[in-house]
Amino acid sequence: MNIIILGLVLRIIYAFLNTFYGPFLAADADAIKFHETALAVSQDINNFDYRTGWIYASFLGLIYKISFDSVFFGSLISILGWFISAVIVLKMVKMLKIESTSKKIILLLFSFWPSAIIFTSIILRESFQLLFFTLAIFSFLKIFLENKNKYNPIFFISLVLLPLLHKMFALYSIILFMFYIIFFIKSLKKENYKILILFFLSVGVIIFFNIELISSYFYDRVPLDKKSFLEIVQNHINHMTVARASYQVDELLFYELKDFLKYMILSVSNYFLQPLPSNQQLFIDFLLFFENLIRIFLYLIILINIFNISLKHYSLYISLFLLIFILEIGWALGTNNWGTAVRHHVPSMGLLLLLSFYNFEKSNR
Repeated sequence: MNIIILGLVLRIIYAFLNTFYGPFLAADADAIKFHETALAVSQDINNFDYRTGWIYASFLGLIYKISFDSVFFGSLISILGWFISAVIVLKMVKMLKIESTSKKIILLLFSFWPSAIIFTSIILRESFQLLFFTLAIFSFLKIFLENKNKYNPIFFISLVLLPLLHKMFALYSIILFMFYIIFFIKSLKKENYKILILFFLSVGVIIFFNIELISSYFYDRVPLDKKSFLEIVQNHINHMTVARASYQVDELLFYELKDFLKYMILSVSNYFLQPLPSNQQLFIDFLLFFENLIRIFLYLIILINIFNISLKHYSLYISLFLLIFILEIGWALGTNNWGTAVRHHVPSMGLLLLLSFYNFEKSNR
């Protein structure tokens, strides 16, 4: 717990310095817009913005209305989100009986990961993306490892709230819900299978035939008249903004499926590796590249664990790996900027560390 407290203090110091001597790195642009939106809501409730992503700022405005409306206070709210997440990660470490050395490494990385300190100390959504992501995983494990059904409401509330913070989390919520159903069915008697399977097949058919309508709701850049999958991808690429940290994938043109596969390989490579040394201009670029190398190492540990079929709770482990891996691919395909990519690393950080060090000490004996 002392490590978490130190991480908390460090974030408060950063928030204080950013408020009164900044804005520093990443504390402009979105952070300023969120604060301004929150101020507008605090002054007039009719300014409440229900759009996905902006609901966070609107709810922050409601908090401003009944308390304080300073940048420092808004930053403290973000830090609170991180702190609760850290406590939940600690609880999961104990739940999974992760050994002492691995426990310390998890808490150290979670508390002092440089870019995460920045993004969880200012007025951004990342702290609450991290919180509800971690809370969903925690309640999922409580339900299926300890048979504590009282965590079901927490699980479903987390799944509903996450897509309100970013559209990509709709994918996360759907996948985790599917795993919930799979493990729930496994726990039932066989005579209950047919009814449940029929129900979810029906839901799947409804979703399949309404996929364009659903996608347009979650992704407003995809117009309903775009029938071709490649047209949808091209439309998305055309709307990507170009900045100093961009990968420049916007130059690709999509005529055949192989063009999409090329884009997929390029996007995933850039997402996990950029900024490469040839693109590094600032010290922060070097730091982000170093973070990426650590993340790749953590994924290599997970891949080693996957081939260990004797691993305790193996099916749950595989499910959570697939969850985080698919989400990372989704982020990669929708991102063309390493400054944005590093923000997307934050929500799943707790799960990545838990999966990496779950069996680390035992496998090295």
